Amino acid sequence: MRIDRLAMALLLASTAGTHAQPASRVQAWLGEGGVTAGLGVNVHFPPGRPRDLQRIRQLGFQVVRTDLLWAQVETTRGHYDWAAADALLLDLEANGLQALFILAYSNPLYAERVANRPDSPSLGYAAPLRGEARAAFMAFVRLASARYQGRVAWEVWNEPDHNFGMPVDLRAYIGFAAEACEVLRVQDAGAVVLGPAASGFLRWFLEDFVEADRTECFDAVSVHPYRDRAPEDVLEDWARLRGAVQRIAQAQGRTPPDIVNSEWGYSSTGGAWTRQRQADYVGRLWLLDRMAGIPLTIIYDWWDDGPDASQKEASFGIVDHWGQPKPVHATLTRVAGALRGLEYQGRVETFRASEFLLAFGVAEGPASILVGWNTEAQGSMIVAPRRLCLAGQSAPSAPACAPDGTQFVVAESLRLDAAPRIFSVGGDGSLRPAGPAR
Repeated sequence: MRIDRLAMALLLASTAGTHAQPASRVQAWLGEGGVTAGLGVNVHFPPGRPRDLQRIRQLGFQVVRTDLLWAQVETTRGHYDWAAADALLLDLEANGLQALFILAYSNPLYAERVANRPDSPSLGYAAPLRGEARAAFMAFVRLASARYQGRVAWEVWNEPDHNFGMPVDLRAYIGFAAEACEVLRVQDAGAVVLGPAASGFLRWFLEDFVEADRTECFDAVSVHPYRDRAPEDVLEDWARLRGAVQRIAQAQGRTPPDIVNSEWGYSSTGGAWTRQRQADYVGRLWLLDRMAGIPLTIIYDWWDDGPDASQKEASFGIVDHWGQPKPVHATLTRVAGALRGLEYQGRVETFRASEFLLAFGVAEGPASILVGWNTEAQGSMIVAPRRLCLAGQSAPSAPACAPDGTQFVVAESLRLDAAPRIFSVGGDGSLRPAGPAR
């Protein structure tokens, strides 16, 4: 797969100096745990599953994203049942996990049934665009933010480009989300608030969303970068979006919001999709986010939504419907475990666009781990002996390192293929494989 060099240059320029900036509210919420601090997972299970949460935490996840469904909380007009959300939040906190709640969807108490649509709050009932339904949704937001003040990060709706109105009305969503965000801020001024949870990089929608947020209510622009191909070209998408966000913020004289990935994954079945391809792509996608300076990555999903392994949409889980680990579980365990507490330091230049070799180390310290892969099916070999350097520190036109640059020595030939491989860095800069590829 070809990654556009101009897009890469824009990406490097837009993220240069990121670490020197004061921590944003999102970054402060995530903490100082290195690249895994912003690693999260989406869940769809009810409370009372502490063993799943223990496994989620042990794998290396720090954040759990889940729906707070209006229709399940307000089941009778004016009566709110918070028991399930209370219990889940207590379970999350007991396992050291941060909660990201999605304020989501319509409610049959206030909304009309939409013909020929599935009977679910997300698709089967009209969005609360106006009148009584809108007022009732804002009351739900107000009560939720007051109840969970200081304990939860929030996202306003989920994928409005699929379900906010029939037909979809994204301009109406922007005003709706702004009102919900202001309601949240009244009750919980310091909360992390994300939006619009867009399903893909719909440029005009994301730009209008940022431009409309002149009060800086939203802390981050959230996107779901799904694609039915390898994940590497997300770097171009992140670079374009970051450029647009910075341009709008500069024109308005304000600090640009963060950009986050609040949902992305791959199915393990359907057509060319296999369990091993899921493992390879998911293992790479969150590392690409860190390359792009994206502080939060929510992987979809913890477990398969149904027992039929032939159903593509139900097979995004890290574990299957019965809780058995899929290969992606092992990949994430291995890579997240190796990188825990480390910071991303840069891409190592190999002079092959298909090769990704990323350096990680403690803050202000030397690189101690490299993670690498190749996007081409046949893979490649970096043949020893050879010297490599961090991108941007190479000689202008030759595959050599600048004398004062960070250098690595290929002590034994390194194989790169689709699965992320871990390489240890010796005290003399020598690189060696650290454990199996899979």
